[in-house]
Parts: sequence; structure tokens; C-alpha cells
Amino acid sequence: MPVPMTRSSTGTEFTWEFPILGKYQMSGGRMKPFIEAGPSFRPAENREQTGVTAGAGFELPLRTMRLAPALRYSHWGYNGKYIGANWDQLQFVLGIDGPRSEETMSAFGHKISLSVIAGLALTGALRTGSESFTNTLEIDPSTGRLVAVDGSVMVNSNRTSPVIGFATSVALPKQMSFEVGALYRPLNARDISTFSNGFSRERRFTVLTWEFPLLAKYKLPVLTTKPFVEFGPSSARREI
Repeated sequence: MPVPMTRSSTGTEFTWEFPILGKYQMSGGRMKPFIEAGPSFRPAENREQTGVTAGAGFELPLRTMRLAPALRYSHWGYNGKYIGANWDQLQFVLGIDGPRSEETMSAFGHKISLSVIAGLALTGALRTGSESFTNTLEIDPSTGRLVAVDGSVMVNSNRTSPVIGFATSVALPKQMSFEVGALYRPLNARDISTFSNGFSRERRFTVLTWEFPLLAKYKLPVLTTKPFVEFGPSSARREI
């Protein structure tokens, strides 16, 4: 029978924020102020958000390092998934970097380069599937009582998703190079349950993935542009 009840819960969600910022540095003396702005992505589990970030700070050389303290303001878009979230966020961040040098990094005589990768997945990563079930107890919305029902569940993923990560590349002879990358991608999906009593239910969820491609890359010998082809194995780690 329906009874009055009260329930409370406390939980923590772990998120990654990926700001993609353009920075303009002003000329000055020892302290060099800068401003920055651009889009931000927060692939929190089941609650992907996008926003706009702007900030200001300054660079300060300190012996062999450079410090870059900054204040950043972010406004996150409402997507209906965070009911009580604060859409305006103010953060203090401190960047620490080594001195700039014209020398390139190398290992065993081969040039090493680091890069940031960002893009958009053009296809869904989860295929549409369906299954049926029998003699399941569900609450009838018209009576509020548990009833035995049969039904089916369809799971699909038709949405694209952002891809972001980094890669390390080692230059090899004859236009060849070897690249190791780490790419983050949320796989967005939903399941729709339909019961024999006419009741329907929809649930959205996200599978969080890290992909690790190991690629051999060959640059084609073209003067004006440098097209390339790449091939190699990939592994993935997924969490629901």
C-alpha cells in the first residue's frame, strides 16, 4: 500500500573539465598580463555539459620556471540533468611551466613532440539492441500497485560526442613517426522500456571511455601540404 516516506542521500561525482581557450598576452615588463576565453566541456558521468569560460591573469618568471596565476569564470549551459547545479563558476588556477627554449625534445636522437587532440565523433559507438522480459513486477501508474507485466527494452545511441585527448609522437627516418595517444570520449545512450500494461519508461545513461591508439604514421612527400596516413592497434577502457 502507498505509505508516506522521506529519503535523503549524499554522493560525490567526479568530473573532468576541458577548457579550449585562446590567449592574448599583453606586452609589459617582468609581469606579463593576459586574457583568455573559449568553450569548455564537462563530461561528468550521465550529465555532459558545455559552457563558456573567460579569464585573466599574468605570467611571472621565477628562476627556471614561469608562474601563471589566473581567475576564470565559467557559465555552464542548462541541460535538464543537474537540477540544483550552480551554472556560474569562479575558479582560481595556477599554471606552472618551464622556461621557453628553442631546443626540441629528443630521445635517442629522435625528435619528440607533444600535442593536444580535439574533435567530434561522427558515428554513435553503441549499436541499437533490444530484449524482452516476462513476469516482472512494476508499479501500475493508474493504480499505484505492483502488477506482473511483460515488456521489452530497446537501447540505442544516435548522438555524436566530443573527443579530446593528447598524443606523443616520435619522429623516425624516411617520413615515418610513431604516435601514442589517449582520447577521452563519452558514449551517450538511452534505453526505452515498454510494458504490457501500456506504461513506458525512458532512461538515459553514459558510458565513459578512454581510448589508447598506438599508430604508425607516414607523411606523404608533398611540398605545399603534408597529408599523412596512419595505422595501428587501439585499446579502450570503459566505465558505466
